[in-house]
Amino acid sequence: TDGKKNVKVCQWSQASKTPSNLGDGPSGKLCQYSSSDVHINED
Repeated sequence: TDGKKNVKVCQWSQASKTPSNLGDGPSGKLCQYSSSDVHINED
């Protein structure tokens, strides 16, 4: 992406030769934040 859209905060993946994306966003103990905690500055 151009860095302005589809921003993913806190992604996690399955470790392997080729990691696969298992998810992103707030999730229990892995990532604790709310949408209001994330601010994207636009040029």
